[in-house]
Amino acid sequence: MADGAEPVVVPGAVGEEAEPEAGWAAPGKEGERGGLPTAAAADAGAEGALKPLGVEGGHTGAADEDDEADPYTRKIRGLAPKAFFVLGLQNPLRKLAITVYRWKVFDNFILFMIIMNCIFLAMSSNRPGFEDSKLYAVCEVAEIIFTVVFTLELLVKSVSMDFIYSKGSYLRDPWNVIDFLVVVLGLIAFSPAVGNYTAIRTVRVLRPLRTITGVEGMRVLVSTLMRSIPMLLDVLVLCAFAFFIFGIIGVQTFKGVLRNRCHTVTGVVESPESGIWDPRLELAADLQDDICGGPLWYTFEGKRDENVIEWSPHGEAPFWAYSGAKNGTGLNNCPGGMVCSEYENPNFGITNFDNILYAWLTIFQAISMEGWTDIMYQVQDAVNPWVWIYFVVMIVFGSFFAVNLALAVLYLYFTDDEATGATLGQDEGTSPVAKVAAADAGADSDEGKVDSRPMWKQRMYSLALDSRFEALTMGLIIFNTIVMAAEHHPSPDWLVDASEVINWVLSGYFGIEMIIKIAGLGVRGYMADSMNTFDGVVVIMSFVEITLAQVGDSAIGGSLSVLRTFRLMRVFKLARSWKELNRIINTIFKSLASIAYLSLILLLFVFIFALLGMQFFGYKFYFCDYTGVDAEALCPPGVDPSLCPGHRDCYVRCDSSDIGQWLDVEGSKYNELAQCLQYPPGDEATCWQEDGVECWAKVGWSDVARHNFDNIYWSVITIFQILTGENWNEVMYDGMRSTGSLSCIYFLLLFILGNYIILNLFLAILLDNFGGGEEDEEGEDGEEEEEGEKEAEKEEAGAGSTGQEKEKLGEGSAADASAASETSSDGGPEYSQGKSLWLFAPDNKIRQFMIRTVTHKRFEAFIISLIVISSILLAIDSPHIKDKGFKDTLAGLDTLFVVLFTLEAVMKIIAMGGWGQGAYFWNGWNILDFTIVIIGIVLQAAGNNPKLSALKALRTFRALRPLRVASRSENMKVVVNALFLTLPPISNVLLVCFLFYLIFGILGVNLFGGTFWHCADADSGEIIDVRAILPESQWNLVDKAWCEMGQQTITWPEGIPPYTINTEWVNLDTNFDNIAHSILTLFEMASLEMWLDVMYAGVDARGVGLQPHYDNNPYICIFFVLFIIVGAFFVLNLFVGVTIDKFNEMKEKQDVQSVFLTQEQMDWAVAQKLISQSKPVKKTSRPEQGFKARVFDVVTTERFDATIMGLILLNITFMAMDQYKYPGSDSNWELTLFIANLFFTSVFLLEAVFKMYALSVRMYFADSWNTFDFAVVTFSIAGIITDIALNRPLPVVGLLRVLRVARIFRLIPKMKGLKTLFETLVVSLPALINVGSVLILFFFIFAIMGMNLFGLVKFGENLNRHANFKDFPSSMLVLFRMATGESWNGIMHDCMIIHDCVHVLTGDLAGTYVEPGADILETLTLGVDFQNECSPNPVITVIYFILFTIFCAFILLNLVIAVILDNFQMTTDSNDNPVSKDNIEEYRRLWSELDPNATNYIPASMLIALVLELKPPLGLNGISGNASQACQKLIMNTNIPARHGKVHYLEVLHALAARVSGTHLPPSEESRIHDKIADRLPSNKVSFYTASHYYAVQYVQAAIRGLIARERESQNLANGDKDAGAGASQKDL
Repeated sequence: MADGAEPVVVPGAVGEEAEPEAGWAAPGKEGERGGLPTAAAADAGAEGALKPLGVEGGHTGAADEDDEADPYTRKIRGLAPKAFFVLGLQNPLRKLAITVYRWKVFDNFILFMIIMNCIFLAMSSNRPGFEDSKLYAVCEVAEIIFTVVFTLELLVKSVSMDFIYSKGSYLRDPWNVIDFLVVVLGLIAFSPAVGNYTAIRTVRVLRPLRTITGVEGMRVLVSTLMRSIPMLLDVLVLCAFAFFIFGIIGVQTFKGVLRNRCHTVTGVVESPESGIWDPRLELAADLQDDICGGPLWYTFEGKRDENVIEWSPHGEAPFWAYSGAKNGTGLNNCPGGMVCSEYENPNFGITNFDNILYAWLTIFQAISMEGWTDIMYQVQDAVNPWVWIYFVVMIVFGSFFAVNLALAVLYLYFTDDEATGATLGQDEGTSPVAKVAAADAGADSDEGKVDSRPMWKQRMYSLALDSRFEALTMGLIIFNTIVMAAEHHPSPDWLVDASEVINWVLSGYFGIEMIIKIAGLGVRGYMADSMNTFDGVVVIMSFVEITLAQVGDSAIGGSLSVLRTFRLMRVFKLARSWKELNRIINTIFKSLASIAYLSLILLLFVFIFALLGMQFFGYKFYFCDYTGVDAEALCPPGVDPSLCPGHRDCYVRCDSSDIGQWLDVEGSKYNELAQCLQYPPGDEATCWQEDGVECWAKVGWSDVARHNFDNIYWSVITIFQILTGENWNEVMYDGMRSTGSLSCIYFLLLFILGNYIILNLFLAILLDNFGGGEEDEEGEDGEEEEEGEKEAEKEEAGAGSTGQEKEKLGEGSAADASAASETSSDGGPEYSQGKSLWLFAPDNKIRQFMIRTVTHKRFEAFIISLIVISSILLAIDSPHIKDKGFKDTLAGLDTLFVVLFTLEAVMKIIAMGGWGQGAYFWNGWNILDFTIVIIGIVLQAAGNNPKLSALKALRTFRALRPLRVASRSENMKVVVNALFLTLPPISNVLLVCFLFYLIFGILGVNLFGGTFWHCADADSGEIIDVRAILPESQWNLVDKAWCEMGQQTITWPEGIPPYTINTEWVNLDTNFDNIAHSILTLFEMASLEMWLDVMYAGVDARGVGLQPHYDNNPYICIFFVLFIIVGAFFVLNLFVGVTIDKFNEMKEKQDVQSVFLTQEQMDWAVAQKLISQSKPVKKTSRPEQGFKARVFDVVTTERFDATIMGLILLNITFMAMDQYKYPGSDSNWELTLFIANLFFTSVFLLEAVFKMYALSVRMYFADSWNTFDFAVVTFSIAGIITDIALNRPLPVVGLLRVLRVARIFRLIPKMKGLKTLFETLVVSLPALINVGSVLILFFFIFAIMGMNLFGLVKFGENLNRHANFKDFPSSMLVLFRMATGESWNGIMHDCMIIHDCVHVLTGDLAGTYVEPGADILETLTLGVDFQNECSPNPVITVIYFILFTIFCAFILLNLVIAVILDNFQMTTDSNDNPVSKDNIEEYRRLWSELDPNATNYIPASMLIALVLELKPPLGLNGISGNASQACQKLIMNTNIPARHGKVHYLEVLHALAARVSGTHLPPSEESRIHDKIADRLPSNKVSFYTASHYYAVQYVQAAIRGLIARERESQNLANGDKDAGAGASQKDL
């Protein structure tokens, strides 16, 4: 505290011992968990308290003697005196109810019934005919029983606790409210008058929520979620604000454009009534999925000819139009003879910007980063290629910032809970690794004891603990891993036999090892190590597998062979001696306790939504829209419903004349044929006329979505898919088209709650445990020594040492070390003192000249310019450039740059020396530069020499040249150094990932090796579905041998005209045939992209050489789900943990002093930092004129601003109501919107005029907001004029009107939560810009590499005209797409093509693709007659894509999360500071009232008014008691310098803040803070007088003046008495 200052005590401040609230345990009490509701308080009648399950009576404290004597007294504690106003505590009925209510068995019974109810709920189904099954009857009886039980529970609790009136009664508990609603609705559902009660019974799925009250850890996490809801709502408001902006922009710009499809004009028809000519348009079926941008119909001025028609869409006034002449501005124009006209929106009409609601839904899909590129490409095709800016900005703000704010909120609240003691019961020393270490330590401690065991046991014991024996075991484990990883499909016989023999030998060794350890350690000692226990299980299962394999049960033996892979887990024994691996594994185990509770919540969440999904969507996700005609899913009349499949088959209508015939039906599963049959079968009759007789032609089975809610298993799998974000929008599409548009609410809630809250809480737990791991280890290694070092350093810092100065991020890196070595103590260059190149001594004139040259600023600027120009030329040098002269020019310039960079390298080597400290090669950046130069020289030397053509592969490394920019930019160097610092821990995480992927990879090889091969149609490439070609009894005939025949004649269904199919036996790109493919496939799955395709392939797989069958083994999904949980949610999130941990570590290095400051000192340092940033604001003076003054009074009031804000919101609402003009819609609505726009524009124009009149034009435009407002009004007026003049709106003008919404930013300072979020964004911008610049640099490098590697690769499914590497802009955009994870692996597989990828350009085969080694190529010229569009090398392709994914998606983008987390926590802490930014802002506002010209000074006499207006803690506004006396005391006790009767802005603020949180800081810290504001402090010397002196003088002067006044009054009175006496004497005379 400042000397003499009296602190203002704020309730709850640090250091004040607050009274714990009732029902909450105070931290630190023995036997109680700090911050959690105590059991006693829960049942003691605290309002809203929950009765913990399993705690009888709810009383855990010590009972008094009366309680022991009368147990009933304990039972009634906290209960209402009367229930239902009648039943007292001694009433027999209530006594019975209370006894049951407090009975522990009752709680357990209710919990058991809830679990049983969940099981029966999961057994229900919407399958057709289910209501007639026995299972349905059982479920109905069970539902009656459950309803009765829960009704009785309700009655027992209501009688015991009272129903609602009393404090702590039944309905005062929110959980009981849910129970009450569920029970009541359940009873209503059984009422005969209700009818269809499916919707009512849906509420039953909420019953499982009651399990939360029974698990303490779940309650803690739910409490964390509940506490974070207000801030999460602020994040939601921020997202809603962004949705409004992007939604209105989308509606104004893109409404209706996604409907455009190519149509053929088949003729022109003249309407006989109106005489208007209308074109006949026919949809181009092969282009119906492609959005088009032109040719468009447009107004034509001139003579009408046969191509000019009078065009009248939707019945408006007709106008002359010309067809097929004007192309749109989009990327995709229709072929010749076609026009672009309306059809329907993509994705069943769901994806569009036709109105604000659909726009918001489309934007949410984009922000979820699932399918966002498809939307962007479609809009590019229809509108303009530059719309990528709209989508990229949306992704950056929505996905990278706003969504990560939810993680920041949950992380902050979770760590706060842990800081206050609300932990989840983690035991730091119970991890398996710790147990093993303890066991080993215990074994070592027994060395001094006399061992009385038999000698053979002692030898066994010594052998078991022998390091050489352990090393041999480890070596064999690694060898065993290598052998198992060598298995592949197809494996040669010798490898199979060798593997089998090695398996026997190793199993025998591991069996002997187990026997030795059991004999030496004893059974108990052996089992003490969990790894030994696991080894024993694996050894036993290995012997069982070998035994079963020998007896001939190959099927069982093959299944058990999978168990051998668990032996790989022994590799984790390395953690005992590998520190970093030990730390990561400890992090995983430390997180298990917290994650176990979160997993229960997640499981509960998934289960509830799965039950809801079964109720809403069960047996509804099957469709017949694969045909070109309208097909229906049904069970034909006359057919027993039990014989029809649950997902009904698809039929099309036919006529009586077609009965028995095979009709051509587009899309039919049976070779596009369908047989017309009569239903019900019988005598031939006329269909569709006689009662009950219908004719249908079966076109195949219904298209059942893989993601469905038909039973509890598939419901859980589907919800897990949605939680991973993979194709979740397709599930929503199916839900919306099968049940209605409102079903999207279910999927949006599921996605938001699951992905952005629960899974983010999972990540917050992992981050928290990861951050604490290193500290725990350091504490274990040497806590006392570290404390001593810290104390010494703290004393040094407190003594004013300036040695610990602010350091750059990435201290200790090679780049910084070398940079430091190049600077001497006097600031000059310090290079190698030896002879440079053994020729040039330090005093050599040539070397001195070189030193002066390379250290000159202009030389550095020249080199940077060369790098930039060279980089630009690299970006221009596309493989698709055909102009030979231009390519030669680029090659010549490249040669010039190689020469210049070589010259630079030589000059620097001469100047700096080659080797040694401070020399050229001492700097890592110089080594990189020199390597790039050497590559350039080699490329130039290779030239066109065919013998050196292989060296041209090095051309790709030219892309590294832009990296040199990073070495010359301090901001970028910080991030790059941070990146390099993360590489060692990242490598450890990569190794852990590799170990897990190796385990799952070998499991995958054993489970799925060779099973993804399938028989495909050689013509279409699609897998052959056996259901379409053979009866079910013959499905197994289709196998490898059947397929390799090459051609098959199909005669099924019976009677179908025979047809042939060409077959080929092919494999999937993603497979498990060997360990390399397996690990690559698992890595792709872990990125959560296209993992469903792999899982469904595994579900269909039947075995090696067998054709897959649809849903052959659904339960194999468990393998893939487990891998996603371990490999994606757990292991890959370690990348986030490592990145953020290293970021925090570097942050500590950057500000070393913060390590040695107490919490009070840090608060004061933060307060002073906020003070240094505060400046007084100049206030406009009120004019003196009458009318102008009144206008000024109006436009400067908060009420006027609030009115304008309300009008802005109303204007935005009207803008959001704009929509696509549907056929038949009310045309008056457009007129209404136009009039509303005219009204709002007029109002805002008047606002601008009044403000300019009242404030003056100069002062009006001095405010940037006013300038922005005026620009918006100007554009709005221009838009109105354009609308009237052209009789149609311009999208650009509507887009500019959207800018009005930005004025809502003025409301942010008044909304605390939003203010914190925006401050986080503002504070994060510098760091995010640094990270973004490095990210763009990496994008630039990988884009150039991608152009050189894949610029000519043949297009595939994902590598197409939208996403490719043909030029630099396309490469940058596709890399941004890959960074978001959008189908990056699909692009990778397309770039790996090596078959049928040589494009023939001339001759008879022009336009076709042939194999790279085709004979025809020998006579053709590359680049003229054919183009090689094959992958440069599949291995290089994999390396390229994986490196990009790891560096950009897993590391650099995680730095964004680290920055947001750090700045959000910093912003929150500054707002929670004793002196917050809001307090300082209020001070600045009140100061401007007293100092309108912002002079920084006010008279000292105004200080009292300022202090009395300021709210606590800075001021006294609103305090109780005598404010004047308190103000006097404050000023007299506060050191506020006074200068000639005035006080300074900063000095007053600093002094008032010092009263609250001022404390002593180390001199170096004080000096650092003072330097920031020194130039803003008064320039004269320190004042010896303070405001207290000023007021003391005022008091003295007042006292003197009062004394003088009293003396004068006394004299006047005395003189008056004399005058009165003289008058009386005169009268007497």
